[in-house]
Amino acid sequence: MRKAEYRVALALPRRVAETALAEDLGVSVEALRAAFAHVYGVSIYRSLLKFRVRLVDQVLGANADLNPRVIAEICGFGYFGRFHQLYRRDTGRSPGPNVRCGASSPDGLAMARAALAATVDQYFSEMRA
Repeated sequence: MRKAEYRVALALPRRVAETALAEDLGVSVEALRAAFAHVYGVSIYRSLLKFRVRLVDQVLGANADLNPRVIAEICGFGYFGRFHQLYRRDTGRSPGPNVRCGASSPDGLAMARAALAATVDQYFSEMRA
């Protein structure tokens, strides 16, 4: 499961199709679905959605000055309103006080991407060891 999450994290903000993920991991789609259902008790889609929410939460936890809207976008959430609902449901809190409308600066986007990369590196450090 960690390898699947890692593949998804590396592809962000793009989404990874179940078939591509299964092929990349060398298993059938059915086996991948069964593994996710067994380990997480939910579908691949729901599990990876929750994983992306956790990534946003970890990035924001370590970088409170970053714009949650930008972090959500680079983690593959296209519509912030829906992301906000998912975040509140999964964490029990709002994404943060720094929600601003409009596009962020190029510097802010670069900082957000760097923060996500650092979080992914830390989260999956044992896989590269």
